Amino acid sequence: MRDQSSKRNASEFVPKLYVRNRHLQSVISPLTRSFKDLPESKDIVMEQANGLVLRGKLWQQKKPSKLAILWHGLGGKKDSPYVVGAALALYKAGFCTLRMDLRGAQDNSPYIYHGGVIEDFDPIIEHVRNLYSDIYCVGYSLSANMLLRWLSSPKDIRGAFVVSPPVRLRVGAKNLDRPENLIYRKYFLEKLEQTLRNKAVHHPELFEPFLSPAVFSSIEAFDSLFSVPFHGFASLQEFYEHASSYHLLGNIQTPVCLLHSRDDPFLDHRDIEDFEKIAPDHFEIRLHNYGGHTGFYHGLKHGYVADQWIVEYFQSLEHDSSKS
Repeated sequence: MRDQSSKRNASEFVPKLYVRNRHLQSVISPLTRSFKDLPESKDIVMEQANGLVLRGKLWQQKKPSKLAILWHGLGGKKDSPYVVGAALALYKAGFCTLRMDLRGAQDNSPYIYHGGVIEDFDPIIEHVRNLYSDIYCVGYSLSANMLLRWLSSPKDIRGAFVVSPPVRLRVGAKNLDRPENLIYRKYFLEKLEQTLRNKAVHHPELFEPFLSPAVFSSIEAFDSLFSVPFHGFASLQEFYEHASSYHLLGNIQTPVCLLHSRDDPFLDHRDIEDFEKIAPDHFEIRLHNYGGHTGFYHGLKHGYVADQWIVEYFQSLEHDSSKS
């Protein structure tokens, strides 16, 4: 049985009163994270046979043995503060870290990710497989859902940590489209519109048909008017069912820790609670009353505790491996 010390520490999480608000937890990261004297990074470029190029940044240890690969959420990038913060905590703990952009996130290619794309994980793992004894994966928000879908078939990695996954995309979309979530909806739609407009400059035949204001009027409108036809789905229902991970969680055989909060402004925690009742021992659920969406900021003294939880969870898997 895995060492449970990291789980006990995580269960004690209660943020300081001045940062306990769920909206503050969800948006504070860019305002409170600053990084100095970061490790020297190496640009990683993986060219695929179909012309897709996957890009990342690697922090390599002098004696590399274990690697953690991290992916960002919707509208993010490999240099998003929450990704850099977690990667830095892992690096200081002796892990090599590889921060990856989701397909098409930061380039002018004709490719663009959606919440269910899993085809890129295998090539990335194969690219680094022979260089490290153990590989770990970290996903935030949308990429967390993608990782869970990918893990529903057996994978040769040591473990994964996912933060605030939208395991039912339809539920997340409907919640984002509620009036009280205007600030989040506006943020995501502006990021999506910027991405499509940038790509339309280089591939007008592919993206200009999707630049009408109606596409960016709501999250469901974006998925219905862009995601469904662009990615070849027959309907919005088919897209959401295909891209969601909830119905596949029971198939996951890899050790996973899922971190989520009950006060997430736009993701429902009830699906996580339901799965927790039947989750196998190797699938650890950490569901907290506080934390917002991918926040888990304790305050000025302890900072972003989720970064350390990721380190501790992966170290617990190492400990199990050394005993077996």
